[in-house]
Amino acid sequence: MLIDADLKKIKKLLAPLATKRDVGGSKNLGALWEKYAAIKIKLKEHESLIKELKKGVNLKVPNIEVSYLGVYPLEKFAGTSQEEFVDFVLTCYGASKNTADGETDGFRPSGQSEVIGEIKIKKMGERDYEFGAVDAFSTNEDGWLVNCQWDFDYQEGHFAADKEYILSREKAKDKKNGEHFVAVLKARHTFTQTGEVTVACKVQNNLAGEAVVSKIVKI
Repeated sequence: MLIDADLKKIKKLLAPLATKRDVGGSKNLGALWEKYAAIKIKLKEHESLIKELKKGVNLKVPNIEVSYLGVYPLEKFAGTSQEEFVDFVLTCYGASKNTADGETDGFRPSGQSEVIGEIKIKKMGERDYEFGAVDAFSTNEDGWLVNCQWDFDYQEGHFAADKEYILSREKAKDKKNGEHFVAVLKARHTFTQTGEVTVACKVQNNLAGEAVVSKIVKI
C-alpha cells in the first residue's frame, strides 16, 4: 500500500508530464500522457484509501473461513480417484456438494452434537489393548456415524488421530439410506510405553457433528 511519502515522490516525478515540460516534440507524447492519466487515477484511488484509513473507517473485507479437515495417509487412498476422495471428505464432514459454478467443492453447515457413552477397554496382552466406543450414536434426525478416530496419547484439547485410525468405517446398506458408510467403533493398539496414558475417541456423523470422549488407562 502506498503511504504519504510514496505519493509525494510519485507526484514529483509526474510533475514534468503534468506541465508538458521535458517531452517537447517527442513522438511518444500521446503514449506518455496516457500513462500519466492512468497513474493519476491510481494515485487518486490510493489517496482516497489512505484518507479512509486515517479516519479510522472499517473497510469491508471478505468473510473467509478456513477449516482444518485432516491429514490422510497416502496408502489409504492409493486407489481412490480425486472425485471419490472429495466425496469422502464432504460426507465425513457433513458438507453439501456445490452444484453451482466455482472451484468450491462443498459447503459445511454448523456442527451438531454427537454422543459417546464411554470407552470400553479390554486387555489382550502385556501392552496390547482393545477399545470400543460404547453407546455412540448421532443425535441428529436422519444422521448416522460415518467415522471413528482414536488417539492413544491424547493431550487435553489437542486430538491427533492415530495413523491406523484416521479413517475407520465400513460399507452398509439399508432401505432408508441405500449404500453408505458407517463408523467402526472398535480399535486395537499395542503401547510402547508404560504408566498412565489418556486414550481418546472421536466420532463424526454425516451432518458435520462430532464428539470426543477420553479415558485414562494404566499400562
